[in-house]
Amino acid sequence: MTDTFEFPAPTTVVSDRTLTLNLILRGGQAISVRSCEILGQNFRNRVSFQGVNELNDVLVTSLARALRKSLASVPDDGPHVLALPEFLVEVPGLMLCGAHVMVMKACNGLRNAIVRFREFMGSVNEAFHHDLGFQGTDPSHSERLAASVFSDICLPMLNLCRDMEFARAGGTVQVPAELIAKAQEFEFQAELLKRFIYNAGSGHSDPTSAHLGVPVQRMLR
Repeated sequence: MTDTFEFPAPTTVVSDRTLTLNLILRGGQAISVRSCEILGQNFRNRVSFQGVNELNDVLVTSLARALRKSLASVPDDGPHVLALPEFLVEVPGLMLCGAHVMVMKACNGLRNAIVRFREFMGSVNEAFHHDLGFQGTDPSHSERLAASVFSDICLPMLNLCRDMEFARAGGTVQVPAELIAKAQEFEFQAELLKRFIYNAGSGHSDPTSAHLGVPVQRMLR
């Protein structure tokens, strides 16, 4: 068996990185994490797990639970492809949105499964239990940049998009359907950015000038 598979590229993405998990499915509910891979425009970073690799011991609880629930719908034998466009897991400092799963044919009682997430925003370290040894990064710059982009660019654009939708619905102006579709895609991506900002800020017990405090969170609600 092989754990290499070319997934179709999404039409529009927020992040320029993709996160892939390579899993091993055994009988019953046993799932282990073989490796994870981050692919960027100019790099490929792969981490393999040895010793401690059971799903719940490697991934944070909310992500492990969501993956178990999704994989429960996969038939017991034979190859299978599963599209999960509404998959969403949010933890402080990380958001994973949309997933594509490919499960291989069983061999010697084992099946390889490849999970690729459509959107990946934040630090991938937050997907794993901290006692595994992954080092976190200082999120202050990313939070400030994301908050600035959202308040200075996204909010005015969102208002414009919604004005166009209202005008089209009211019949007061003719707006091309393609432009409306682009506006709806922008609204979706802006919502992802809003969620990332909120979760990154809520991960700090004492917000400072470098992190998101109450005034910004109120603006996002």
